[in-house]
Amino acid sequence: MSNNSDNFLVFPVRKGVKKDVTSNHAGNVCPNCKTPILGQQGFCGQCGTKVQVGTQFVQQPINEQTQYNQQSPIRQAQSTQHHTNAQSQSYQSLTGNNNATKTSSISGAYPSSNAGSLDNIKSGIALTANPAILHRQLINKLCASAIVPLDVFEELEIIREEKYYVPSYCFYCSATASFTYEIAQWRTHKTAIDLGDRTRVEKEKIKDYKPMSGNAAVSEMQFASGNRELVKHIERLYIADDYNKLEDYRYLNFPNDVMECENNLPQTRIFIESVKPRVEEMLRGDACNGLSGKDYRDLAMGGSKIDIDREATIHVLLGIYNVVYKYNNQEYSIWFASDGEKAWCEQLPVDQQRQRTISEQQQKLNSIPENKSKTLPSVIIIAGLILTPLIPAIGLVLAAIGIAFLVMNLKQNMDNKEQHANAQREIDAFYAQSTHAAEQFKARKQPLRGIYATMIAGDESAF
Repeated sequence: MSNNSDNFLVFPVRKGVKKDVTSNHAGNVCPNCKTPILGQQGFCGQCGTKVQVGTQFVQQPINEQTQYNQQSPIRQAQSTQHHTNAQSQSYQSLTGNNNATKTSSISGAYPSSNAGSLDNIKSGIALTANPAILHRQLINKLCASAIVPLDVFEELEIIREEKYYVPSYCFYCSATASFTYEIAQWRTHKTAIDLGDRTRVEKEKIKDYKPMSGNAAVSEMQFASGNRELVKHIERLYIADDYNKLEDYRYLNFPNDVMECENNLPQTRIFIESVKPRVEEMLRGDACNGLSGKDYRDLAMGGSKIDIDREATIHVLLGIYNVVYKYNNQEYSIWFASDGEKAWCEQLPVDQQRQRTISEQQQKLNSIPENKSKTLPSVIIIAGLILTPLIPAIGLVLAAIGIAFLVMNLKQNMDNKEQHANAQREIDAFYAQSTHAAEQFKARKQPLRGIYATMIAGDESAF
């Protein structure tokens, strides 16, 4: 790849976040750990020790390299996020989350305070969701399924929230691929029919297919997990995400109860196993978009060429939440992106009886025969009309048979249409039961049982 500066990835500065670390005021240090106290905060962002600060501060430029040696990148980020951490500490007191009793669903995850070197981490997407957003999205996820138990909203209990920073890769991929397909072309076929005293010419439109080829191209940023247990999670939550959300890792919010995951998946392997198939699927999508509105068949993709901009490919931290809830003595997880707006889960509670019912209804719908074609009866009628002047008896019989077939087909088609409509109404009514239960729960504005109940009481944005 070219080293031209146009290939460099540029990250915009988030508004409202101070990026110049050399202009902070550091007139006090923590008596416990000697960490500089920034601004007017009344506690140490490193160890939480309360600090008595004065009202006058002398501006003292901080050597950036020296500060990196004194503090880990994580702790430096914490010291610039003292207000958010104070909120997080209050949040943990309500949820019961703390480093000593922390539970992780991911093997190999460790508390952020025990993090090793993050020298290769360039940027990240911070954890910013609040309990109201996570609560609302959990309800929406349950509402989307027609086979969850109807009492799930009353019986479900949220028992745990886990926060993770996942070491990941941000690839800038530029890809091309050739493809072949067959495009429909219509032509008119003329047939001369000798009627004895005259000749009649019948025209018939015939569809032929002509081989064609084309090229597809995409240029995209792709996130991929550096942790093997969370490959699917990052793919579902951050696919086609906006890379402009990335910010300098030093300014990420690291709550005290956040966990970090191991980086145990090499860059080359995750590219081959996860990113390459996604890019190839995008190439196919680009080919289909280019053929939109055209009558074609047999689309086949050729070999793809995927170039990676090594300068723009970076190592990042991606924040995700795992909300664990219990229903009928079984635990379930739902995963969220850092802002809580995207949710994904592998399993939801299932009402087996409802699942059987919807399966039976769908089978009933699929078993309804397709509408019968009018082509054969029409051909018989036309043949009868053609023969009637020459051989009236045969011609009239053929025409009558054709008309009878046509009437039978029309009646059968009407019956099929009615059966289809009835079956679809049954399915719609079945889905409406779940919708009605969810709407009733939302109307009451009563939080789901568990750790969020106190925090979101009275917050309408949680529904």
